[in-house]
Amino acid sequence: MDYTLAQRLGFLTTLDHLLDKHRPGIEAALAADFRKPAFEVLTSETAVVRQEIRTLRAAAPGFLRERGAGLPLTLWPGRARVVREPRGRVLVLSPWNYPFQLALVPTADAVAAGNTVVLKPSELAPATAAVLADLAARAFPSDLVTVLQGGPETGAELLKQPWGLIFFTGSSATGKVVARAAAETLSPVVLELGGKNPAVVLEGADFETAARRIVWGKVLNAGQTCVAPDYTLVPRARVDDFTAACGRALKAFFPAGAGSDYAAIIHERAFDRLAALVEPHRVALGGGRDRERLFFEPTVMTGVTWDDAVMAQEIFGPILPVLPHDGADDARAQILRAPDPLAVYAFGPAAEARRFVASVPAGGGIVNDVMTHFIHDRLPFGGLHASGTGQYHGRWSLETFTRPRGRLEQPRSWDWPFRYPPYGGLKAKLVEFLLH
Repeated sequence: MDYTLAQRLGFLTTLDHLLDKHRPGIEAALAADFRKPAFEVLTSETAVVRQEIRTLRAAAPGFLRERGAGLPLTLWPGRARVVREPRGRVLVLSPWNYPFQLALVPTADAVAAGNTVVLKPSELAPATAAVLADLAARAFPSDLVTVLQGGPETGAELLKQPWGLIFFTGSSATGKVVARAAAETLSPVVLELGGKNPAVVLEGADFETAARRIVWGKVLNAGQTCVAPDYTLVPRARVDDFTAACGRALKAFFPAGAGSDYAAIIHERAFDRLAALVEPHRVALGGGRDRERLFFEPTVMTGVTWDDAVMAQEIFGPILPVLPHDGADDARAQILRAPDPLAVYAFGPAAEARRFVASVPAGGGIVNDVMTHFIHDRLPFGGLHASGTGQYHGRWSLETFTRPRGRLEQPRSWDWPFRYPPYGGLKAKLVEFLLH
C-alpha cells in the first residue's frame, strides 16, 4: 500500500526509538562480527543513523512539496508544476565494514522519499545482519521494508530484477559487477565505492595535529573505512618528524598497545591480503599481527615508492605508507597517478590547503582533518568516477531517492489558435515574435 509522508516519518521515528532501546544488542552484534569497540558503534554507526532520521524528519516535508515552475508566454494561461516522485522499488546492497549505518542510512532515506526497500546486508557480518532484520521487522511494515539475508548468490539473484534504483556501497571491483548487472535491466544505480584517499601534509602544517588526525583515520575501524586516509605525502625533509609524531599519537591512543579500543580485521582473507602488503624492511612503526585473533597492529611504512604493492591498490586496513613530496605541485602529480579518490585531505595554512584540495579531483575534501565530512548531514557525500557515482545524506538523499517530474496543466477549452495549421502569414510573424 501507499504510505503518506507522515506515516513514513512515523516509522522512522519508531526506528530511532528502537536504536536507543536495543543499543546493547547492536553493540554485541558488532563485537561478535569483528570486535568493534562500543564507542565506535555509538559514534560511527547508531549515532549516524539517528542523526540522518532527524534530518529527514526536518527536511522531507519541504523538499517533497510540489513546486511551481513558472510559465512562458507561449503556454499561458496554463499551470506548470514540478513534483518529486519516489523511484519505486529500491535495492540497498550494504557492506560489512560499517554494516549497521551503511545499511540503515540509505534505507531510511529511501523510505522518507516514498520508496519500498529490499535491503541485502553483508553476509560477512552475520550477527549485525540478524539484528538489522529484527529491527526492520519491528519498525516497518513488511511491504515497505524487507531484509533478505544470504550470500553472494542472493545478491546475484536480486540484481537480475529491474529496480527503481540500486544503491550499492562496497569495493570498486564489486561496484563494476553491480553496474554491469544494472545495465541489463536499465536500472539506475548509485555506487558508493572507495579509492586511495591521499592525506597531504604541506609546509607550514601543524605536524603533531596532522599526524594525530591521520593516524586516527587509520585506527578507526582498523582502517576498514572507505574514506580513511590511504597514504600520506609529507615534505621530504620532514618524513622523520612526521613518523615520530605518528608514534606519539599511537602511544597516546593505545598506551598499553592496541586492545579493546581497536577493531579486528573482518576475516582471514582480508588479513592475508594486508599482510602481503607489508614489507618488513619498510616498517617504521608497528607491524605486529596475530592471524588467529585477526589482530593487525597499526603499521606505518616509510621508504615506500609507487612501485610497491601497497601503493597499487586501496589498502583498506591499518597500514599507513608515508611518501615524500617536493612541494604542492609534486604532491598533486603523485596523487594524479591513481584514479580519482573518494576524498582528499590537506594539512597546512588554510588558504594553501584549501587551494590544494580544490585542485585535486575527488568525491570530497577536507582542510586540516580527515573523514569528518562523512557525518555532516548538510554536505553531499559521494564519489567521482572510479570512487563512485551519485550522492546522498540529508537533503541530497531525498534528491537521489526521488525523481523530478514536470506537470503542465492547460484550460479545457481555451486555445492559442496560432499553433494549428494552416501556417504562414500573420501566424508565422506572431510565433517568430513570441520565440525571440
